[in-house]
Amino acid sequence: MMKMTRDQFDALIKVYERWQHKTEHAILPLDGVEFVPTDEYRKGDYIGCWVGSPTETNEHGSMYLGIEADGYTHS
Repeated sequence: MMKMTRDQFDALIKVYERWQHKTEHAILPLDGVEFVPTDEYRKGDYIGCWVGSPTETNEHGSMYLGIEADGYTHS
């Protein structure tokens, strides 16, 4: 079970909607989500996911997106 804030989950859904047909990686956690308050985020898991297809220089994907506790997404 992955722990995340509600804002992270909302951002992850947006990432999923944008990238679901453009990546070979699972974006959403397969074992469920447990919501934690923002001030308890450090007790949760880091949220990040690979998106895009593998490239010649990176077998994981073309971009790694991190999602902060407040839902801010960055690569």
